[in-house]
Amino acid sequence: MLLQSWGNLIRIFPAVPSAWKNVSFERLRAEGGFDIGAEMKDGNVTRVTITSIADQLLRLRDPFRNQEYVSNIEVNREDNNELHCKMKKGDILQLTLK
Repeated sequence: MLLQSWGNLIRIFPAVPSAWKNVSFERLRAEGGFDIGAEMKDGNVTRVTITSIADQLLRLRDPFRNQEYVSNIEVNREDNNELHCKMKKGDILQLTLK
C-alpha cells in the first residue's frame, strides 16, 4: 500500500513489501483534500510533496522515521510521531530527507 488516509491522518508507504526498496508515486488523493507524491530509495523515504486542495490542517505520520528532513513550509512535530502543518488551498509542501 502506497498511501493511507483515515481518521484525518495521512500515512506514506504504510504497507510496502520489504522487497520494494525503490518506489514512488505522484498525485494520489488523500482524505481532507491533499494530492500527494512521494519517493522511496533504498528503503528510505527521500521526498514527500503535498498539495493542498482546501484550507486544512495536515496531519502526517512522520515518513522519515525521525531522520532529519528539510521543509519549505513550517511543520510542527507532535509527541505522537505526527507532523502538523496548517495549509491553505494551493500550498505545496516539500519535505526532503537531509
